[in-house]
Amino acid sequence: LLFAGSLTACLLAGCAKEVVLDVDKLAEELRNTVAFTDDITKIDDSGMSMLYKELDTSKVEKSAVYASSGASTEEIGVFEAKTKDDVQAVKDAVQKRIDAQIEGYSDYGPDQVPRLNDVVLETAGKYVIFVASDHNDQAKTVIEKYTK
Repeated sequence: LLFAGSLTACLLAGCAKEVVLDVDKLAEELRNTVAFTDDITKIDDSGMSMLYKELDTSKVEKSAVYASSGASTEEIGVFEAKTKDDVQAVKDAVQKRIDAQIEGYSDYGPDQVPRLNDVVLETAGKYVIFVASDHNDQAKTVIEKYTK
């Protein structure tokens, strides 16, 4: 009976393991493990702000972004929101980036659009993880290693 009460208290209090990620390490491992067709490089904070125009950087604690030179839509974005309440706003900004890419590449490079229609976009705790590649299975395997 005592165990049942403890279990109930744990469930009500939310005793799930809190996810803590090293944003740079996850992004780098995604870069080194997932097979990309283009050479994607790390983008600095000012470049990240240009790519993610809708992202309110006051809601981001840390980020790591890798992107192509523009020849492809391959990209990695790992974001740590300042609070759990900021996660949805960060995810929405990433989705707006994806939508803008779809619109931009529809005429310029329509062969890139299918990749954007099937991205990996996940949240775990205070983190938003985005990968645009042709190898979502590889990306998901790496992400699960960090989030499970």
